[in-house]
This record gives sequence, structure tokens and C-alpha cells, in this order.
Amino acid sequence: MTSPSIGRETRNMVVGRAVTLLLSLVGMVLYPKLLGPEAHGAFQYYHSLHLFLLGFLNGCAAPMAAHYVALYRAGQPARQGVLLRQVFRWYVVLLIPVLLVYPILRDTTGFGWIFFGVAASGLSQVIASAVYGLGRLGPITWFPVLTLFLKIVLICGIGAWVLRSSGAEAMAVWGVHAIPWWLFVATVPPLIWMVSAYGLHRSEWFVPGESQQLLDQSSYYPWEEIRNFGLATVIGQIVYQVFTRTLTVVARQFGYPLDEVGYLGLATQAFGQVVFLAGIFSIGVYPWLVSAGKLGDQDRFKKLQTEAWRLCAAFGGYLVVAMCVLIRPTVWIFLGQEYREDIDLLVRMVWVCALAGALMLAGEFHLRMLISITSMKKYLLALLIGFPLSLPYLIWVLAQGRGILALTWVLPLGVGCMTLLALYFSPKTENFHRVNLLTLLGMGLSSAAAYPFAHLTLANFLTQGLVLSVVYVLWCWLVRLIGPEDLARLTHAKRPAPPEARLE
Repeated sequence: MTSPSIGRETRNMVVGRAVTLLLSLVGMVLYPKLLGPEAHGAFQYYHSLHLFLLGFLNGCAAPMAAHYVALYRAGQPARQGVLLRQVFRWYVVLLIPVLLVYPILRDTTGFGWIFFGVAASGLSQVIASAVYGLGRLGPITWFPVLTLFLKIVLICGIGAWVLRSSGAEAMAVWGVHAIPWWLFVATVPPLIWMVSAYGLHRSEWFVPGESQQLLDQSSYYPWEEIRNFGLATVIGQIVYQVFTRTLTVVARQFGYPLDEVGYLGLATQAFGQVVFLAGIFSIGVYPWLVSAGKLGDQDRFKKLQTEAWRLCAAFGGYLVVAMCVLIRPTVWIFLGQEYREDIDLLVRMVWVCALAGALMLAGEFHLRMLISITSMKKYLLALLIGFPLSLPYLIWVLAQGRGILALTWVLPLGVGCMTLLALYFSPKTENFHRVNLLTLLGMGLSSAAAYPFAHLTLANFLTQGLVLSVVYVLWCWLVRLIGPEDLARLTHAKRPAPPEARLE
């Protein structure tokens, strides 16, 4: 079987991430518009709790599957299948601590459905990560798209029916009691798909005879991998998830109004989108970075790292400036009268979270560089020292009863400290400062060009978005943040021919 092409697989991920971004943006409008402020606040609380628990669960088994499949692919193919069986057992053990969150929750409604949904999503992620370790990005790209699509269709569709049949007053009650169930239902079809993908790629992981012999000689769990990689990633993910995905849950726990909890959820979604889409390229090259590091090919490692950061910065810069410029007309035009009285608060919260997303992009990218070379001590130091530096501010905000905007600033403070340490510890990326400066200049130029169209009408919104996009893309093209070689890499990417065909 031929090896996957970096260009072909990255193209697959680019398309999938673009679809995910589009669905996420649609959801960011549909959820608040159809559910109303209170039911939307309940949705954001449950959704954030789901993502936090899932992030903790995926912090060990899934990264181990991706990392060691890629690592063993370069030298011990028969070990891959053995590792996967061990990882599945380890995953079941990791499910138990998720239940420990239940006693400390102020609102425990629907926790059982959230738990089952997290378990199903986590297992899907483990399988998708194993396929990802082979260098095939399809499952890890598209199964979240299916989950997201089902969430939007089910929750918004059923919510719209409740609104028409029972009225707005029933929406808040429905949101509290029904949304956890539908979050679970949305995870079932993707799980079925990933189980099928596991069977499809089974022959690539299990070498006949050799894998079984190793399995007979191996321990029940992957103790060596857990010691070298798993414990560090699970500790790191606990810290990462606590400081990046729990603000909405914390706001609900400390009694902030449900509608403001919903605003915070929207703002943190903006944070997540910057890292999610712009991180395509660091994720796309990760299996090849691991293999290059294992083989000692430093030139290839450095080239992959530099190219990936150039494209991450270009895409991330566009997302940040687009969110900051277009958020006000988006709220005014699409969300309706219920949200207009709080528009200044919501816009400022999105700005703060967009800043955090820009910082997190650099931090997450360089954390991934540390993971790819299995430099887990430095990875942990960046997380364990960086994020907690925001704790004194968080404690002050909660103790003083400050507003939701003050609480939002916890995110960029923690992310910024972590990013500085990640940059210090990670392998140095060539032209890092030049790329960042060019990106910032492009953001400033596109914002200035779009400013004259800032009036709150649909025509101005569309014109503003078009002008911003054209100016930013032209700037990136002129200064070579995006070049012809990037387009060629995606448009002409093909799977390499089999060795016998190349010989002919």
C-alpha cells in the first residue's frame, strides 16, 4: 500500500476544516437566534461541559494512538496493532475519572447523557487518531464535521419546533432538560462510522504473525508509552482544558446570569475557531514531523515546521481580523432585537477571545512541535507554569464579583503566559517574527479598508466582508505569506505511485 501524500491529505483537511468553520459560524447564529438568550445559555453550558470532559478524555489515549502509530510506522509496523489494543483498554480506565466531576457540579441536570456522549465521542477520536497516525487525515477531519452537523440539525430543528408549538416561555425549560440528550444522539452516527474505519485500516496496523506474537508477549496496558508520553499528555490536557474550556462552566457555577453565560460561550467559540482552522497545517504535518524526528532528518523537520507556521499565521490572522470587524454587524443583523441591548458587551467579549485565539495559535503550534519530538518535560513546564499565572486574576474577579467581561480576560492572560514559555522551549521556527509582523500589517490594512462600510445593514456587512477578504488575501500574496507553491501543493497533490510503477 502506498504512503499518503502530504499535499493530498492536507487538501482533505483544508476542505474539512473549511466546512467545519462554515457550520460553526452557522451554528453561532442559529443557536442564539432560535433558542433565545436563556435556552442558549443552557446550551452553551452543556456544550462547554461536554467539550471540557471530552478534552480531558482525549488528553491521553487519542494523542498516544496518533503519536506512536506514526512513530512505529517508521520502524516497528507490527507494534502498531498491539499498541491500539492496549490503548483501547487504557481508554476504558480513563472514563472513570470523568464521573468524578459530577459531585462538584452546581447544575447536574442531564449529566448522564453528557457522560455517554463524551464516551462515544472519545472513542471515535481514538480511532480517528490512529488512522491519523498513518498519515491519513480523512476520519479525523470529517467525523467532527458530521457530529457538528447533527448537533445543529437536531438542537436547532427540535428547538424551532418547541418554539412554534409551545412558545418562547417553554424554551428555557426545554433547553435545560432536552439538550444533553440531543448532544448524545449527535455522537452515535460518527461512532459507527469510526468503528467501520477501524475495520477498514486493520491490515495497516496488524502485521500477520508478528503482531500476534508481540501481543502474546505484551502487558495488558501500554505502560512504556504511558510513562513516556501518556501521563505527560493527560496532565497537560487537564491543565489545557481547565484553562481554555471551563470559563463558561465556571460562569454558571458562580451564578452569572444564564444569558451572559451564553454570551461567554459564543465568545469562547470565536477563540476556538481561530485555533481550530488555522491549526490545519500544524496538525496536517504532525505525522511527518514525528517520522522525520525519529529518522533524524532535521532539514525536513525544519522545513515542515517553517512552512506550517507561515500558513497558520496567514489563516489565523484572517480569522482574527474578520471576527473583530464583522462581529458587531453580525449580532445586530442576524441575532435580532433580544441581543441588541447587550451588543457592546458581546462584541467586547468576542474581541478579547479573538486576541486569546491569536496567542493560542502560536502556543498550540509550538506545543505540538514539542510533542512531535517527545519533549514532554518542556511541554509540561509550558502548561504547568504558563496557564496558572492567570489564577490570581481569576480569584480576584470571582471574589470581587466582577462582571462577565472581566472574567473573559482570564483567557488571554493565561494563554499569553503559556505561549511565551512554549515559544521559549520549542524548536525555533525560521522567519517567525517576520511572518508575524507581515500578518499584523495585513490585518491592519484590511481593517482600515473595510472600515468605511461599517454601517449596520446587510449590504454593508457583505461589502465589508468582501473588501476585508480581498485586501487581506492580496497582501498575503504580495508578501508571500501565501504563494503559488501552496496552491500547487493542494491542487496537484496525488498519492505517490507504487514502487513498481516508479521503476517502470
